[in-house]
Amino acid sequence: PSEIPGGKGDGVPVSSLAETAGTPIVGMLVGAPETAVLLGTAGGNALRAKLENFVTTRSAGKQFVGIDGDDALLVPFVVPAGAREVAALSSEGKLLVFPLEEVPELANGGKGVMAIKLHEGEKMLGIVPVAGALNIAAYGRGDKRTTIAVNAGSLEHYRGTRARSGRVLQAFHKRVEGFE
Repeated sequence: PSEIPGGKGDGVPVSSLAETAGTPIVGMLVGAPETAVLLGTAGGNALRAKLENFVTTRSAGKQFVGIDGDDALLVPFVVPAGAREVAALSSEGKLLVFPLEEVPELANGGKGVMAIKLHEGEKMLGIVPVAGALNIAAYGRGDKRTTIAVNAGSLEHYRGTRARSGRVLQAFHKRVEGFE
């Protein structure tokens, strides 16, 4: 442990970048305060925010995304300037592409909105801004790891509105792992 640089001489020890109380860090983002970020949970919820909304003066940090029970935060993504859609992927291999504007921007955080409808035991593996083709990590015949490429022209098949179940990926696979 070391002391906080620029502190007031109170000798507060620091053992990590952030005191997480055992909660795993799922991602780190660096950028200008106005950088847009897309956040999602395994329970199927999503929200947008700007990096400036994560700043706090409290040393204990700030709870930004509401998580229930066994839900978990997914890897956050920076929303590129040209992105107009997002893609949500479920553990059952269902993909749903819908307009980015259907995901609200919440300055104070919260639970967000349902991005993809999930069935019993199903989880959302990821939600990403769409800027062209999508690559999805999967396991196919013989448990070989493969990449399912969904090019921009194929996205039409998976387009819909938020809170729908999505469509099963057309490429053969045993299970999907998430976006690459």
